[in-house]
Amino acid sequence: MKISRKITTIAMMLCLAIVLHLLEQLIPLPTSIPGAKLGLANIVTLVAIFMLKPIETIAFVVVRVFVTTFLTAGPTAFLFSLAGAAMSTAIMYGAVFILGPYLSLPTISIMGAITHNIGQLIMASIILQTGGIIYYLPVLIGSALISGLFIGLLAGNILKFMYNKDYIRFKKAYLTIVS
Repeated sequence: MKISRKITTIAMMLCLAIVLHLLEQLIPLPTSIPGAKLGLANIVTLVAIFMLKPIETIAFVVVRVFVTTFLTAGPTAFLFSLAGAAMSTAIMYGAVFILGPYLSLPTISIMGAITHNIGQLIMASIILQTGGIIYYLPVLIGSALISGLFIGLLAGNILKFMYNKDYIRFKKAYLTIVS
């Protein structure tokens, strides 16, 4: 991909992820679990894993987290979000390119959602200087199962469309993820 096209693609993906994050703030969830959310911006992160090089994906995630927390939260939220996003992106990236032929995209998305929650809880326990917050993990895992499945199904349909329109190319083995 030419550099100007790559920059434009990443910029559009960032804009879409930011808009999805802001839109998500308007959706009331039927739960009072702090930290539980749909994670709509992760749809774009999953697509980025297939479209971008690893360093570009990392840069995309860091900028996305910075902008969205700047717009909707504060510095502490940035640390929580970055810890969760870094861990989940690493796990999803590895799952796609190591275990991709054996896992569905919803499964990979669920792995990312759970890992995101673990990253946030680790950061929270560091900041709050207590390990007791880990007892909150089972509740967050339940939330991650539902949201991860939903996000994975949406991302899979988008990737299938993009593959069929020849917007992205990847090895045939990875087609099992989006089919």
